[in-house]
Amino acid sequence: MVQISAREFQERDLIPDPYRQVDRISVTEQRRATRWYGGQILALFLASLLGIWDWHAGGLDISPGLSIAAFVAAFYYWSRLRAKKPQTAWFESRAAAEAIKGLVWRYAIRSRPFEGDAVSDEADEQFLDQISEVFEIYRGLGVIDKDSEPAITPEMVRLRREGLAVRREVYLRERVRAQRVWYLSKADAFDNKSTGWSLATLIAICFGGALALLQMSGATHVHALGTLATSGAAITAWTQLKQFRPLAAAYRVAAKELEQIENRLTRLNPAEPGAEELWSRLAREAESTLAKEQAVWRARSDRRI
Repeated sequence: MVQISAREFQERDLIPDPYRQVDRISVTEQRRATRWYGGQILALFLASLLGIWDWHAGGLDISPGLSIAAFVAAFYYWSRLRAKKPQTAWFESRAAAEAIKGLVWRYAIRSRPFEGDAVSDEADEQFLDQISEVFEIYRGLGVIDKDSEPAITPEMVRLRREGLAVRREVYLRERVRAQRVWYLSKADAFDNKSTGWSLATLIAICFGGALALLQMSGATHVHALGTLATSGAAITAWTQLKQFRPLAAAYRVAAKELEQIENRLTRLNPAEPGAEELWSRLAREAESTLAKEQAVWRARSDRRI
């Protein structure tokens, strides 16, 4: 068999079309959930803000009317969240995408439970059985299209037929290192966002306390305590929705585990006796680490909104 460069293999070519479909659904539903939750929180904040001042038009006090409009907007976003459940669809589609990707990689690199010969009817059958189960589960949830059928792509077959050295290089570059870098970058971004929103909460608390003292002393008669309290509550609700700190911590742990596995995979000598068996076991450990995230997404999707 003619060996080719590992650089010719890219993850996007390995993964079958149903993955891209559910990945797009995940991104779309994530944006929708974030937009509607953000709209609801912002509308409630505006309702409290509009109650601070007296707005008049043609001799009429329109402040209550403006607040009612803001409450109606908040109700609209609430009703959309209840009816469409974008957060549930987001979590379920993300879990489906990760399940598909994990099985594809295990098959293509000959990891357990698809280890063995490069050409193996048993591995093919086992892979199709397992991915069919995934399709069946997520079809029932409306995440995967009913017409989509599981398949083994030519690029999966091509990588599976390569020697261990090529499979290892591709897997380390396209899967382990790429995922580890992604985890670390997201963890840094979430830590920064958490710090920023925590500072905003502190500012709301400090301003609220200062305003309360000023009102007690009679220095001001601006009634904005409710708005500042609402601001703090809104920020808290937003950070709870986004889960910045927990996700950052989880991603750093996963990145550390992947780094340890990557070191062990790098030290593996493809020429040594038993290298394929050791490779299969180590690669499965790597996929098990990545599968933890899928379990988190699935658990979150069970919390229906």
